[in-house]
Amino acid sequence: MEICFQTPTDILSVPNHLRNNPIAEGIVLCIQQLVDFLMINEMRPHDTTWTGIAGFCSGSIPAVAAACSRSVPEYICQSKEATRLAFWVGLRAEELAAELGGEDWQQQPWSLAITGVNKDKVEFLVKKFNAEVLKTETRMALKISTVSAAESVAIVGKPHLLAEFRSHYLPEHASSRSIQVYALYHGGEQAFSALHNVLRDIETRRISLGPPFSDLKMPLWSSQDGTIALPGLGTPYYLLEYILRGILVDTAHWTLTWSNILQLASTYDGIKLSVTGVGPGAHQFLMGSYRSLDEEEKETLEIFPPFQRPPGQCRDDGFAIIGMSLKFPLGLDKEQLWKSLENGLNSVQEVSMEFDQ
Repeated sequence: MEICFQTPTDILSVPNHLRNNPIAEGIVLCIQQLVDFLMINEMRPHDTTWTGIAGFCSGSIPAVAAACSRSVPEYICQSKEATRLAFWVGLRAEELAAELGGEDWQQQPWSLAITGVNKDKVEFLVKKFNAEVLKTETRMALKISTVSAAESVAIVGKPHLLAEFRSHYLPEHASSRSIQVYALYHGGEQAFSALHNVLRDIETRRISLGPPFSDLKMPLWSSQDGTIALPGLGTPYYLLEYILRGILVDTAHWTLTWSNILQLASTYDGIKLSVTGVGPGAHQFLMGSYRSLDEEEKETLEIFPPFQRPPGQCRDDGFAIIGMSLKFPLGLDKEQLWKSLENGLNSVQEVSMEFDQ
């Protein structure tokens, strides 16, 4: 692979010509999240402690680094191993996509976000598509990859199959957009080969990220089923295998994790649980989950901006949107636009030719 990072700061953003490279994307995202957490941890009040940490999808790798560290030097060491692991995860996911997709595997994204339809309905439509279009080609099957809200689901599969599903199987009231992911993650049974390859890489390359669950320094929430791993709790399998399954094979159910966080927050009598997003888009994603709560639930927790200025240092240079008349992305009106924002969707796409006229 060509050298694409010329200076230390270059590694915090992906060059345009590598936007469809899973290795570069994975490494950069991992480092962004690791750096963000370090900064957030240094800025938090000294009389507070972390109740737990949750990693969503590939964010589970930096989450392990944080959950296994008691000090900054430990965290730096864990971060180095996390970045090494992110490389091999990206490589093996890329290899799987190339195997399944052929020489054109990098031309289009491998993930599709769907809003306005609940998980059960999407699951029904995906099963119908697989049965009618793919029949016995199980290695080509589409699969639900993430459930981030009641009516916000993503599916994965070969790009041309996602396009066919989008055109012929989604109901008219549903909104959808391609997620700029150019490899297969959360791929189900067809992704077990990538999982086994990464596990072998960990052994042969001696990647030492994280200990078994029994040595965690803080609770670690699962994005697969919302369960929580507690320090001192022994398990029959190792932490990294569990985390890697959640990235490469299993569906990520953020709704289950969020529900358990709410349940924990309700146990704090009169004290709000502060939740902070780490990494690009994380705060907006959490705000979407927060807005779906009822008033009683909102009294139990707050979404804390990751780099909020201390009281008295806030600048008075904001602005307000008074009114707008626009052509909205991912929807026909401002209500649908707002729903897209709540669900943390990225609507960046090519400008239509009609704007040139």
